[in-house]
Amino acid sequence: MFPTAETIKLYADIEPLIVNPVIDGAFSKYEARATKSKSTYHSFGQIAVLLIAISAIFAIADALIIPEFDQKVWLSVSMGLIAALGIALQLYLLISQKKAIWLLSRFACERLRSAKFQAYASADKAKDAEELSRMVVDFSNKTVTEIENEINAGVSILDAFRPSEAMLVPVVSDTPKNDKINQVAAEAYSELRISYQKRFAISEIHRLKRGQRYYASVSDMLYLLGAGLVLASLISRVIAHDTYPLGNWIDFLASGTFITAVALGILDHGKLATRSSSRFMDYQAAIENLPTIKQTQDGISPVIAEMETAVLEELRSFSEASQTISYRM
Repeated sequence: MFPTAETIKLYADIEPLIVNPVIDGAFSKYEARATKSKSTYHSFGQIAVLLIAISAIFAIADALIIPEFDQKVWLSVSMGLIAALGIALQLYLLISQKKAIWLLSRFACERLRSAKFQAYASADKAKDAEELSRMVVDFSNKTVTEIENEINAGVSILDAFRPSEAMLVPVVSDTPKNDKINQVAAEAYSELRISYQKRFAISEIHRLKRGQRYYASVSDMLYLLGAGLVLASLISRVIAHDTYPLGNWIDFLASGTFITAVALGILDHGKLATRSSSRFMDYQAAIENLPTIKQTQDGISPVIAEMETAVLEELRSFSEASQTISYRM
């Protein structure tokens, strides 16, 4: 989104496309908002789940295995405060609408990022650098206004979003006005958009698969351990009625194991690892199926339209999946 000085120099013939102050400024505003609200939502949500899980496990321990002692009331009060803090964090997230702010801001960022690259279609019409600059500025001002108006509608825009309706790039059929500008734009778009996004999708797939393997292994072990402890508890009740407090310990461990498994499941769902992995695999496939971008009679607009449609479809899928995240036990 923000190219290096070397990149700007390399594509100097189309600098208005590489450095776009109108879109770049709006993007920076929403990016800062998205990053902050996402961090707050996930951090507070994860802490709340852990605090409530700990207090729930203590409540079971208090009923089954913790003996009476002089300072026990203070331990109970401490655990009550931990539970209250967890609930307070969840209420804060609900009232502050951090999740909605994050998703709307990220939606705006990706719409703006796509718009910046959709502007490359101007290279199919501009006869010189001056006209290219004017076209990009006009397109950018209009697009930023439209996107900000959409964002003002609130989270409902995420459900109403249709990628085909968000495509702003004009598909032209006339010969490019300036062969040099068109050629450089084609090279820049191919490298900075298509190749970059392909590499990004591949790296995300590998990262998510590593996380999936870890959570799957831990979850499987916890559920098997919990099931084994439940079986041991039932057997102990049948074989010997006087096995407690051993029986109480087995009941506590079984309950604690299942609560831990539920908490980890909620935290794992917050990462959307499984759905994100599938989403990025579809995205990678869509990119690989793109026609080779090259200077033709139709210019570069048709390939830009296909690529940005794939990008916006990925955004739609992300928005749909992210709305299901919830840090409530």
